[in-house]
Amino acid sequence: MLYVILWLAPLVSWALIARTWRGRITGLGVLGLLAGGQLVMWQGWVGREYQLTSLAVLTGVIMFVAVIGPVVDIFRASPPPRSAHGRMALGWLLNAGYCVLCGLILLTSATVVGMFGRMSWVPGEDALGPLPAGLSVRETVDLGCTARSSASSCDRNFVIDGANSTPDRTAEDVRRHLETTAGWTFAPAKSLARGTRVLWQGACRSQGRMLDRYVACAWVSIKESGMVVVQMSYQDDW
Repeated sequence: MLYVILWLAPLVSWALIARTWRGRITGLGVLGLLAGGQLVMWQGWVGREYQLTSLAVLTGVIMFVAVIGPVVDIFRASPPPRSAHGRMALGWLLNAGYCVLCGLILLTSATVVGMFGRMSWVPGEDALGPLPAGLSVRETVDLGCTARSSASSCDRNFVIDGANSTPDRTAEDVRRHLETTAGWTFAPAKSLARGTRVLWQGACRSQGRMLDRYVACAWVSIKESGMVVVQMSYQDDW
């Protein structure tokens, strides 16, 4: 509910403040596009890896437009009739409330994310990136998120096929690829689960920028069936 209010507030305030229909339509168009971008990022339809940073930037731009737009309108339009003063005052009040509330939300979010990092999510199906010739992803399995004592882990398995290759050779090839192209550092690991031979465990590392930093871990293993699996995990401190 709060998001809907914050999404509509700058549109309503601009509609109340604008002095002319032309200015009103122009402002609503600009703010509508920015609000649409917020909706896309909020839903995670694109750019999950930079979701929070994008939301913060879009919110900052909307706050800037919400303040500067009416100021520019003052100098470009003729003085409004006395009957419009109440409507415009209400718009300015709504505008100020929106900017103060969003400023507090941005400050609080930046503080919390700085202390604990952003909440983890299941790695996307493209998290491994493109594989070299001879290797391919047969399927991916969303393992969901599992709470630990003081944090949570969200995982996805990538089942790897190697063209005319043994499981050990395929596992070695995908490990070498991840080290050379994605910067992973793997170390020998022991079996972590029954029926699974974990060959290498990647050193967990911090990824992302600004408000979207998170911890990523990776394992390369061979199942009893001979299936080569790369497990990617995103973790947090929540």
